[in-house]
Amino acid sequence: MHFVRVLALLCLFSTLEKAWAGHELLLVTGLAGQAAFGAEMEATAKVWTEAAMRGGHSVQQITPGAGPQLTRLQAALAKVSAESADPFWLVLLGHGSAQGNSPKFNLEGPDLSAEELARSLARLRRPVIVVAGFSCSGGFLKPLAAPGRIVLAATRTGAEENWTRFPRFFAAALAGLDADANGDTQVSVFEAWQHTTQAVEAAYKDQGRLTTEHAVLDDLGDGKGSGPGLGLKAAQWHLVESAAEAGLLPVQRTRREALELELGQLRQGKHKVPPAEYAALLERLLLKLARVYEGQAESE
Repeated sequence: MHFVRVLALLCLFSTLEKAWAGHELLLVTGLAGQAAFGAEMEATAKVWTEAAMRGGHSVQQITPGAGPQLTRLQAALAKVSAESADPFWLVLLGHGSAQGNSPKFNLEGPDLSAEELARSLARLRRPVIVVAGFSCSGGFLKPLAAPGRIVLAATRTGAEENWTRFPRFFAAALAGLDADANGDTQVSVFEAWQHTTQAVEAAYKDQGRLTTEHAVLDDLGDGKGSGPGLGLKAAQWHLVESAAEAGLLPVQRTRREALELELGQLRQGKHKVPPAEYAALLERLLLKLARVYEGQAESE
């Protein structure tokens, strides 16, 4: 019954305009190397840009052809607001390398190392979503991991050095609704990641090829890409929000996120709680969520 109530409340927000500023997205396309790779990068970047703009977010793109990209990227990162309730997205498309212990993203001019990027992002006290969509990107996972940050890499390790299909499938998943597993008319980062890993594996299988890339996600801040609670934070952010999501006020969004994390942890530990106690705790959280969507103050 409470699920129905929450869904009904969501519908009430469908007529509201966006009640918050919107995300910032910085999209970087590195050197293509081959014409086919360049065409795929361009098409993928277009999907990202159009989806972000449809979601009402600001977009900046850094492409080859206007001088050293690393300098321009560092300048753009320095201008990103350090504090905000809204996430900053950084999407890197292209090729990478992982010789020795220094994984890098290939750019026009000097390459970008994982350590350099980690230093540039360290000052940001806001949600950050990094999509490392390039070969060898698994080497970026641990250096970039931090509390409040979601990091996705197209490969499990720096040793997976072939061209990756992950960025194309992931962009399409975020931009559409095919990956909407919970039926809330929007696709979260976690839903898109799950959908994409399956789509990539199916693509290799259809072509009769050995899978040479295995995407990983970390939203726990430890850079391991596994563990209890993985995906709970990534499930809270969407590139293209539903009208209900966009209608939430910042204070509602913050409280809703905290309650959803608590709800996710409860569900993951369901087997540790007696059924009657679990049902009572679940009902309590769902009622709190309902009051958030109603805009009411909570009472215990």
